[in-house]
Amino acid sequence: YDRIRRMADSVRAHPVAAGLLVGGEREATFRWQDEATGLDCQARADLYLAGEYLMDVKTCTDASAEGFARTVAS
Repeated sequence: YDRIRRMADSVRAHPVAAGLLVGGEREATFRWQDEATGLDCQARADLYLAGEYLMDVKTCTDASAEGFARTVAS
């Protein structure tokens, strides 16, 4: 609990990140059919602000450019 509170406080204190958390739809679910395969698809985003941005928060153990790139790739 304490660790999560500190993480939330850190995000809210960030001048850019704090503004991204205002408004929007939390846990937004998107459904569509892939045109090429006909498969039904679904995705869920942590935060979606229509016409502005979609956010999906992830964690990583190494926030360097190289470490983050490895985490995204995996």
